Parts: sequence; C-alpha cells; structure tokens
Amino acid sequence: MTEDLANIQLEQYGDFFIEMPGVHYVAVVKDDNNVANDYSMEIGVDKKFEKDVNLILKQRKSILEKIPFELKLPIKRKKSRFLRKDINSFKGINFVRSLPFYFQNEIASGQEISMTNASQAKGTIGAIVELENHKGDFILSNWHVMMQSSGDLGAGIDNKSDEKIAELFWGLNNEYYDIALSKIISKKQIIKERKIDTVKKYKDIRIGDSVKIEGFKSGFDKNTIYSKNAYVKVGNEERIFKNQIMTGKLSVSGDSGSIVLNKKNEIIGIVCAGDNKKFSICNHLHSLLSSNILPKYEYGDKGKKKIIKMPEIKFKAIYTNKSLIIRS
Repeated sequence: MTEDLANIQLEQYGDFFIEMPGVHYVAVVKDDNNVANDYSMEIGVDKKFEKDVNLILKQRKSILEKIPFELKLPIKRKKSRFLRKDINSFKGINFVRSLPFYFQNEIASGQEISMTNASQAKGTIGAIVELENHKGDFILSNWHVMMQSSGDLGAGIDNKSDEKIAELFWGLNNEYYDIALSKIISKKQIIKERKIDTVKKYKDIRIGDSVKIEGFKSGFDKNTIYSKNAYVKVGNEERIFKNQIMTGKLSVSGDSGSIVLNKKNEIIGIVCAGDNKKFSICNHLHSLLSSNILPKYEYGDKGKKKIIKMPEIKFKAIYTNKSLIIRS
C-alpha cells in the first residue's frame, strides 16, 4: 500500500495495538525495498507474548468491529512483515558512566550532562542553542535527562565533573516530545563550531536514509531510518510516544539527547530512547525548531498545587561540533 494509506492505518489501529502487553512498537515501514511506494504497518512484539498477539490478530475482525473506526483497511498483505518478533523494551534513562573525551574547560555538544545530585541519570548535550527572545546560550537535550519527573525550572545541570554549568529553562513533555533547554551559566568556553541551517521536514524524511549522532557514551555512530512514523512504549512505566522516528541501533544508554543529522548535516530529530540492541527512538524536531513562536504554557498537577510556567520561546540558531559535521 502507499505510505499515506499506511499512515492512516497506523492512526486508526496504533492505539489499539500499542497498548497490548508485549507490544513495544507499531510503525509504518517499507514493505518491499525494491518498490518505490510500498509500505505496511509493522508490530514489534516481545517473543514471550508472540502467541497472545497472534491470537488477537486471528480474532481481529470481531475485535476491531467493536472499535469505532472511520476507515477499515486490511491490516496484512501477502508480503507484509506485519509481526516482528523478539523485540526488546525501549529505555529512555541511562544508568552508565563513560570516560570524558573533551576538555574540562569547554561546553559542547556530545558531552555528558546530568541533573545536579542525580548521580546515575546521565545524558548528552545534543546541541548549543540561541533563542530569538532570550539572551544567552542554551543546552538542548531530553526532558528525562535534564528535568526527569520534576520539571522544576532553575534546577541545576552538571557536567561530567559534577560542576554546575546550566539551569533548567524550558521543556516539553508529552506523547510526541521529550525535549528540554537549560540556560548555560558557567564561564567555561562554549563551543559553537558549526551552525545547522536546515531542519528536515517530515514529508522529506525518507526510510532508509543514513543518519548519525555524537553521544557521550557511543561517540560517533551512524545507521539508517527504519520508520518515520511509529508508536512506541518506553520505560518501565510503558509510556507511549507517537509519531516517532525509528532508526537501526544508533545509540546506547547515555546517548539520550543527542541530535540526529543526515549525510547533508540537516537535523532529523533528537534521540530519546532505544533498546540498546536493534533500534533507537527519536523525536521529530521540525515543528518545534521551525515554529515562529512556541507559546508559554503551564505544566504540572493543579491538584497537587505544583504548576510550572514555561516561558515563550523562539529558536534562532542551533550549533554542533565540527567532528559530527565532517563525518558521514
């Protein structure tokens, strides 16, 4: 089927399947690599749940008739790789350490960061960012790296040496994004070697395209895009993310927050999770980084009287290291 029809299929059936026990992702993938526009919806399932999922698939007509879909499409084709077996769960937060590969007096993309006093939760500086409507330089990474569950603005961000280098400034934590900014307060030299001018639009991203990162744990790594529209479960709480990019294994624990570029050094997304074996998961970034203004909003639990007021922001410039740019 065409990519558009496969995307409609995912929108209709994705929520139903991703909530099933043992299902780790539901994604639009290329069905036949030798055919230009041949796609299908694929389910990634844990091996021990394979029989349960297969049973539901056999019964799907009677089950899905009870769900009020506007469009009914055949889920499986003769050539479709509908069920992918023995998939590991995706993890978003890392519990590992690595040796530093940068000068201690510098702040640059690819370096290790963590929340102050969070000795085990590590991640990566994805990029150095400038904003149109706020002065200073900012670190771009994941919410789960820099904010975790609190979202407290002004909390500290440390480098590898446990020195406070930044403070939490803004974040977005929903079913599409795991992203945050912290404002650099350190007097260390900020490395902005290469400005990235292009953020790839969703429609222009292609399955099979080569992508690369520079994470604090992996260093430089590369792979290809497996899906650009996937529903995935992440973490022990099985949080569900939608409209995600899946790549072949591009990252390991500790690389969360790494910016993802293609061969032309255009931004594809930001790493937020992975299974450390087969796949990495990335947020799309075009809608955020290309927006005129991201309006201020409130985040939190009014019942618990903990409301965080996120500021209005507009992205101006994004910088990464020369070492990531020149490698392919």
